[in-house]
Amino acid sequence: MPSTPKNELVRVVPVSTPASARNSSFELLRIIAMFLILVNHHVGHNTFPVSSMPFSKRQFIYFCFESTGTVGVAVFFGISCWFLCSEKQGIPTNFGGGILRSWKRIWILEREVLFYSLILTLFFACYDSPRLTSRLVWKSVFPTATGLWWYVTSYVVFLLFFPLISAGLHGLGRQGHGLLVLSLLLIWGVATCITPIRLFDFNGFSFVGFIYEYVLISYCRWYMKEASARMGWAAVGLGVVIIMGSIIVMHKLYKWTGDPFYRANLLWMHGPFKLPIMLIAFGMILISARVKFTSSYINTLASTTFGIYLIHEYPLMRQWLSQLADIRRFYASTAAPLYSLGICLLVFLACAALDMIRQVLFKITFDRRKGHWFDLLVARFRGSARLQAWRHRLDR
Repeated sequence: MPSTPKNELVRVVPVSTPASARNSSFELLRIIAMFLILVNHHVGHNTFPVSSMPFSKRQFIYFCFESTGTVGVAVFFGISCWFLCSEKQGIPTNFGGGILRSWKRIWILEREVLFYSLILTLFFACYDSPRLTSRLVWKSVFPTATGLWWYVTSYVVFLLFFPLISAGLHGLGRQGHGLLVLSLLLIWGVATCITPIRLFDFNGFSFVGFIYEYVLISYCRWYMKEASARMGWAAVGLGVVIIMGSIIVMHKLYKWTGDPFYRANLLWMHGPFKLPIMLIAFGMILISARVKFTSSYINTLASTTFGIYLIHEYPLMRQWLSQLADIRRFYASTAAPLYSLGICLLVFLACAALDMIRQVLFKITFDRRKGHWFDLLVARFRGSARLQAWRHRLDR
């Protein structure tokens, strides 16, 4: 997410590329993806159970809102995959360099993660200390290892394996890689969409889901250069129709049979990295790759998206926002979906403003020589007498 950009999960560009030269269509897509995630969290984490209300057009819209989260995650990570695929660190002769680059990414990423975990812990220690448990404090001190934010932990684990995975995919070649893509799509894409029951033990909310998506995106990036924006729009449209259609079908089955199983699984088709989700994500990324423009405003706002995620998904912040933006207060209104979108926009902009302040602080402190301490540690390790002796024994 080559080199080390300003925000690892948010931008993946060569270090020599000026910020103003980045393709803003991808930056705009990051903004859209994070907004979709925020909309999903607004409904899914809310204290008001929309799913328990009588089925109506308004509830259908909220079900569609709740379906946006997995799309946003697949798009957000898919953009990182798109740029990671362009790196040469997966070549088998460059394992060491690729691994070090992944570790450096993690090092730089961890600074921002720790900043927000500690700052938010201190904030709630002063603002709402009774709800700040010792367990949450420990998780905040070690946020990545403890999974305080599942996305961060999964992404870091993915980065640890990424150079080896990429090298293996290169080694498979086009035919072998294509067979792997076909197998994964059939098992984790199509088969998991046949029934709401969990099949083949696939848990998309983990680094396994990220590896799965990287296998798909890398094949597209390396071998499907002829894919057009029209194909992207078709994929998005098909994915949307499948998801919306599945909600209607499950509701009809519940209405005809009265079986609560169908009502409880109205959103089964929007599971993480299922086929319709991957169709939408793939299509949106493909469209962005074919549309090129530059906007410094969009690029600046996109640089805050990872910070937006960290702020609003901190456990106590998530609880606070769900109570503050309780949907029950306005659900009876026909304009309720618009109110929800407005609330999500306000939260998005507020968190973006906070992250811009964080960026200024980092610019005058940690980012003055980004990754310098990591480079010093690597240089010291490489020059250590024990490492030289170990290398000498291996050469013999």
